[in-house]
Amino acid sequence: MKPTVVILTRHFPYFGVAAEALAAKTTCIVANTSALRKWIDNENYFGIHYPGSSDKLVSLINEVVRTELGEVELWDWDEVVKQLETVYTA
Repeated sequence: MKPTVVILTRHFPYFGVAAEALAAKTTCIVANTSALRKWIDNENYFGIHYPGSSDKLVSLINEVVRTELGEVELWDWDEVVKQLETVYTA
């Protein structure tokens, strides 16, 4: 069984956790009310309603641990700079 990160908090602004999980090729389940909902793609990041039921969480965990990790695109610092430049020059 592969590891899965589960973050079930209403407010979680730390994207570093999400990036580290992706870099480690680890799927995540996050509350769809936190800032991490922007990462939900149903391939690597899965969302669950907050507050949710334990039955739905167990079902989603069972589904996710059997799912192959989708394609992960990790940017190097040069790409991060390019993306920031497009935001500030637009």
